[in-house]
Amino acid sequence: MSTSVTVLEGARKTVGPPRTCDLSPACRSLLELIRRLGFGRIEALAVRGGEPVLDPPPRVIRAIRLAQLGPTRPATAAVGHPLQSAEIALVETLAAIGTGVIEVIKVHDGLPAALEIREQV
Repeated sequence: MSTSVTVLEGARKTVGPPRTCDLSPACRSLLELIRRLGFGRIEALAVRGGEPVLDPPPRVIRAIRLAQLGPTRPATAAVGHPLQSAEIALVETLAAIGTGVIEVIKVHDGLPAALEIREQV
């Protein structure tokens, strides 16, 4: 990833390709949950102060693939691995939400693929 992004963790500021080690523990835990899930969805994820709230845990629904359609991403990643663009977009969306609830995070191949957020009309 050649894009330079600034990621904040407390008072520490890192410039360059963001890595998992640059994220808060809560964001790292959410991304690890998404990676382990592989395919499915995470429902009713609370967000407070731009951070995911994992206690109480959100509802996790795993989709079972009956046929292998191609290679999948490994279930775990090395500590400090560079973030994928979908992971960066999720972290930025959490910050933009501030406080609220993500109704659904759709997970495809260990990455966040889409979000559903309830809005007031």
